[in-house]
Formats: sequence, structure tokens, C-alpha cells
Amino acid sequence: MSQKISSLLDGLSKKWLLREDDDTWKKWVDFKSRDREDLIDLLSANIRDTLKARALFLLLILVDRWNTIYWKGEIGVFRKAGFFKDLSPVLANLAVMLLRTFLDATAEKIEGVSRHEIGSARNYYNDSLLSVLSALPEKEALKVFESYSFNDLVSPWCDTESCSGYKPLKTLFFRSDVDVKWKLLAHEKMQQIIADEVSGKALPRTSWETALPHYIEVVQQQLYLRRGLNYPTELFADQIRLVTDETHYGKASIELRHLPQIITLLAGDSYRDIRCQLYRFILLGNAQEFQIWDESLFHSAKLMLDELGEGDSNITKRLQSAIDDWQKKGRENKDRQFEARRDEESVLSQMR
Repeated sequence: MSQKISSLLDGLSKKWLLREDDDTWKKWVDFKSRDREDLIDLLSANIRDTLKARALFLLLILVDRWNTIYWKGEIGVFRKAGFFKDLSPVLANLAVMLLRTFLDATAEKIEGVSRHEIGSARNYYNDSLLSVLSALPEKEALKVFESYSFNDLVSPWCDTESCSGYKPLKTLFFRSDVDVKWKLLAHEKMQQIIADEVSGKALPRTSWETALPHYIEVVQQQLYLRRGLNYPTELFADQIRLVTDETHYGKASIELRHLPQIITLLAGDSYRDIRCQLYRFILLGNAQEFQIWDESLFHSAKLMLDELGEGDSNITKRLQSAIDDWQKKGRENKDRQFEARRDEESVLSQMR
């Protein structure tokens, strides 16, 4: 057992895992077959906090050899984390201590536990820090949020299917149960991380974990939600402002298929400057070359041309050229359809 876990257990035995609770606890465990759901139910039951602490401890430990509590159910099964929000501030602080200790303990290899199991546990612990925020007083919650890792908690990796990089950040913005104030703070922190990397003041862990393209992915994943954005449009607009800044030209890409939806979300006079900044990025700085392949992009291009006006002749020429090309393709397609119908009619006439 690691020194971190030994120290944790020593501290818990003095305040939380009290010997005088052992008999009562054993009777509860033995009353019937118990599982994780029974432990979760205990957290909302009208019982002593010292007994709830046992349930919380068992819900979070990864391996049996860390356990000093009588228990016959499974250990290290991580699924539901919704119980954190209903904890009292005292138990929420205990949860934070457990999560931080287990995060530290799982940063090292654990005999008999696979890398995948350790990685899954660390992701669960990190995600759970978000879940417990609502149960804490404001100042304490802020300290906990500062310890939440935006980047993956495993060593950088990349294979043919996917690569490491900012998955916890994507989780934060994707979760509808995370208060918008934490998303605003995350946005502020990402602005600084991106600025430091772009300026050369800081370096990503690996080339595929550069912050800017991952943050663009965070923004674009919101566009797949049927229910709409998971946070206010004002924050989304500022994210677009950040990622399309002129200093980011050529460093990342906004997918053109998302352009019509972004324009719709940022409709109105208050977002006009951000829309125009977006247009310039798409035409001058986007890694994906601008082209029109459907009617929605055609209408977006006409709107872009109208809003940008005569401010930059090079931009307006590129837009007009793309519009002309699409209209030319449309005419050519109609001509081909007309010729096909005419040829088919000619064949049918011979069949009469």
C-alpha cells in the first residue's frame, strides 16, 4: 500500500472510520446482499455522517487492498456520480480529500491493476471534482475547480483511432449539470493557455495536444446538440472571438459545415463584429480552404459578402468567385438534367 493511502487511512480512522460504528455497519452489510446502489442510498438516508463516510469511501476506492472497512460487494466500479451534489458541505469536503488522494495515488503504477483501469479511475476522480462543486461553499468550490485537470490525466498517446488531448475540458463544457460560472472560468483559463502557447511562452505536452485546435473542437461539439448550447450564447460568441483571432491564422480549422449554424447562433447587431471576424478567419486564416458545396453554404457566402461590404477587395473577390463558381455549377447541372430528360424523351418517342 502506498504511503499516500496509508496516511489517508490513518487520518480517516481518527475522525470518520470509527471503531464504535463497526458492529452497526456489519449488521447493515449482512442484512441482505449489498451493492453500489445501496451505498449511494445511504448518502441520502437519515444516519450518522460517520456511516455515510464509509459509504463514500467504498464508492471511491479503486482496489480491495486499500479497504479497511467490512464489505462484501464490488470495489472499483465507477458509474454514477450524481450523488455528490446532495452531500452536506462537511461530507463534500471529505469527498474532495478522498478524490485528491486517490488521484495522487493513481498517478503511479499499481500492482495488479491495468493501465486502462487506472486511467478510467483517474478520469472518474477528475470528473467527480466537477460533480462535487455544487455541494461546496463558493470559496472552497473555487479551490477545487482550480485543481480540475483540463488535459488528459494519462501519459500522452496517439493511435490510428484517436489521440490524447483535453478530453476533460470537453466533458466540462458538454455537461449540462455544470454551472455556467465554471465554464466561464474555464474559458478564461483557456484564453491564457492558448496565448502562452501561441507566443511560445509555454509548450504543449506533445504536438497533438496543442490547446487551440482542441478548444475549437470544444466549441464545435456544441453544435451537435439537438437541445442547443450548454451555456449562454454570449460565452459561445466570446469563444468564437478567441479562436478566430488574427494571431491564430493558419493554426487551426473551423469546419465549413458548421458555418451556417454559427452564423445563425450569432445573429443580430450585437454580434456583427464577431461575425465579420469569423468571416475573415474562414477566408484568410482557416486551415480548411473555403468552398461552397451546398445551398446553406451558398446563402452563408452571400451573407458574408453583404456584411463585409467593400472593406477588403481581396476577401470580396474570393467570396464573389466562390459564389460565381457555385452558380455556374448549378447552371451546368441544370443543363445536364435538361439534356438527360431530352435524351430520355427521344428514346421514349421511338417506343411509341
